Amino acid sequence: MDKATFTEIFNNYASSCYQIDRDRGKKYIYGEVKLGGASGGSCWGGTASHYSTGREASEAEVLEFDRLLEEIAPNITFLKYKNLLNSIHWCTTEYCDSEYYCNYTKYGFKYIECDQLYNDLLNAGII
Repeated sequence: MDKATFTEIFNNYASSCYQIDRDRGKKYIYGEVKLGGASGGSCWGGTASHYSTGREASEAEVLEFDRLLEEIAPNITFLKYKNLLNSIHWCTTEYCDSEYYCNYTKYGFKYIECDQLYNDLLNAGII
């Protein structure tokens, strides 16, 4: 598959994400997972208690990746899919959504942009 065709298909599944790219200059395929935060703070004097989900950004499920793969390689075997997941060069980042009274929620994002995914799929022999 040539890069132009792949880019067109990628753009059907990708979207911009403020938490990943503040300028929203690129589109990504990404997944999000809640990492923790603090809750319970209030204007009546409640103190925010910190909590963790025990998860990491790298654990985010990227459903759009599976949908894209279903379109470009519908006959991929399960073992090849598992090997492919380990060879993809995913990026991760975290974003903190601040709320009132010291409450906040922390999210993790796992993402990839078009050029990197194209190269990874090409190297894996998928496209």
